[in-house]
Amino acid sequence: MKQEEIKKTRKDLFIHFFIGVGIFITAILFHRLGSKRSTPQTLWFFVGVLGSILTVYAGNRLLKFYKFLKNNNY
Repeated sequence: MKQEEIKKTRKDLFIHFFIGVGIFITAILFHRLGSKRSTPQTLWFFVGVLGSILTVYAGNRLLKFYKFLKNNNY
């Protein structure tokens, strides 16, 4: 891999990771501070689950990428 490809891949993975973290934090805040009716609470719960899954998935790919770089001496 070229240095430019490594930077682009790292940037893409970090963007997805931070979007997931942002969605998760937003969902937690709206769930705790938002409307106490059941429909918005359920919606924000599922958005929080989506954000946590996105964060874990992107974080896992990021760790695998760093392991790949380490194993191939980049």
